[in-house]
Amino acid sequence: MEDMTRRRYFLLAGVTVSVSVLLSIIVMEVVLRWSASPSDSGGRLDDGLFGYDARLGWTVSRDWRGGHVHSDYDVKYTTNGFGHRGVPVATAKQPGEKRYAYLGDSFTFGMGVNDDETFTEVLASRGKVRHLNFGVPGYSTDQEVLYAEDKVARFEPDVVVLVVYLGNDLIDNLAPYPLQVDFAKPYFELENGNLAIRNTPVPRQPKPAALRARSFSSVVLQGVKTKQSLLGRSEILRRLGYRDRADDISGVLADNVEPSIELFDALLQRLDEGVRSMNAKLVVALLPGRSFVHEPRGYSAQYQDYIRRLIMARLKKTDIGVLDLGSELRRQFDKGETDLYFPLDGHLTVNGHRIMADFLGQELP
Repeated sequence: MEDMTRRRYFLLAGVTVSVSVLLSIIVMEVVLRWSASPSDSGGRLDDGLFGYDARLGWTVSRDWRGGHVHSDYDVKYTTNGFGHRGVPVATAKQPGEKRYAYLGDSFTFGMGVNDDETFTEVLASRGKVRHLNFGVPGYSTDQEVLYAEDKVARFEPDVVVLVVYLGNDLIDNLAPYPLQVDFAKPYFELENGNLAIRNTPVPRQPKPAALRARSFSSVVLQGVKTKQSLLGRSEILRRLGYRDRADDISGVLADNVEPSIELFDALLQRLDEGVRSMNAKLVVALLPGRSFVHEPRGYSAQYQDYIRRLIMARLKKTDIGVLDLGSELRRQFDKGETDLYFPLDGHLTVNGHRIMADFLGQELP
């Protein structure tokens, strides 16, 4: 199929076109590249959603309401008196009440959708079970473990769901600054098999230049010679679905990914011990990024698929539950549910949250 696509684009390139058509194509290419530029990636978020935290790096502000305008959406966010998204909930449970607590990043928080459109609120609207959203944009597993220890236990959850974003959570666990966030964060290192926390109290200094140069490619693709053709650089063709053929990188992933997997295993063990002390059960939900669903042969998709399979294989040997959202979202995409992720922002759409809620509602214990 890709070879046919390549030939089609080459044939089109060989057709004689008028100057006006050529200029129109050039203008369209410039406009599309500008709209997809990093300056547009975050849109305009009203001030005050985040506050500094010496232990966690940052947290979501309490009783905050504001707007987030982006090329992909125009939405409102509301937080409650505890600094969580969703309606206020008393810390103590009522007799017979069941509670699910969700740890995660911006995908769990619900960036890009209104309050009643997050998967947690969709689930809550379908029954009497409480679904508590503890998602904090930008967090990685290490911060989520600390957040669970500091803030989640008092809400007496029956099930704690750790939503692992396969795109960068394991990468960010390794560093004092996330790839896509300028705020500093705590992180852990393994010393003789034990977790040792670093970078606390968390400094307020902006991300150093050396860490700004850190990227997915520098961490995951070490030893891989990436290349992009002239056709692959075209934003027009990208939006039409054309992609350069990516090399198979399975041979280098084992070495490049092993440190992050080893650290993730230790963090998960610590979280599981904490969840057990709450008399609750831990479930891990593996959530892929847009590239995993839309560009399954790309480098990012290969990386996400590799760690997804590795985590599932390891967790199936434990008492920790694991849910494969990657397979479900790919299945829905193949069925024609193409409106799952925002095209520029990359977060889940309203439809993506609904499908995630459908899956979790069926699979959670």
